[in-house]
Amino acid sequence: MKNFLIFMFLIFLGSCTENSNKLSTELFGIKIYDDVQNYININADKFSETLSKNTLFLNTEKNPFNGLVKNSNLDVYQLKVNKKNKVLTVTGLKNLGEIGNKNFKDRCKVESSYFKTILAKQYNKDVGQFTQNYYKNSNTMGRDYLFFSNELRFKKDSKKLMIQIMCSYTNIDNYIHSTIYVSLVDQDYWTENTLLSWKKVGIFTNILKELNLESL
Repeated sequence: MKNFLIFMFLIFLGSCTENSNKLSTELFGIKIYDDVQNYININADKFSETLSKNTLFLNTEKNPFNGLVKNSNLDVYQLKVNKKNKVLTVTGLKNLGEIGNKNFKDRCKVESSYFKTILAKQYNKDVGQFTQNYYKNSNTMGRDYLFFSNELRFKKDSKKLMIQIMCSYTNIDNYIHSTIYVSLVDQDYWTENTLLSWKKVGIFTNILKELNLESL
């Protein structure tokens, strides 16, 4: 009996290792932790971030990403890299436009469900393994931004990664502006950078109220 249990444990361990090895570290044809020079000429179209040790690169007509696999539901693609030029985030996004409060329908939330389904399959996970988190940030002009984030965290070898499908909302001139972001992110990068300026908040179900648009 003891030998049988040991045998079953080894099978389970082997299965877990095999599943871990199958996990992708690629999104939109770009592998996280790769040298960014595999995908773009780093001497052109370079955008510095607030933290000087990190750099943002955009896919443009003049300087497109090599091997980029676009999704028809997204318009813009960007990479963030560290000072060693290693890719730490791969993101595709789409601005869903401005909508008045009386006509507001949360398109971003609907599109998030679509991406959860296809990415869960790509990363050999269940849709139910995504966790939902809510954040808030205010810029230097006092404008509030709300973020609804579906997050799927996993490990690949010794690396901690996160698939993030995120909706952002803000009020500009009494119109809601929303954007969807689909990313593969190094978890340490996320914690040490983004979460330094964002505040985790409770669930918000009424975006109009949160953005002071409900009574307009």
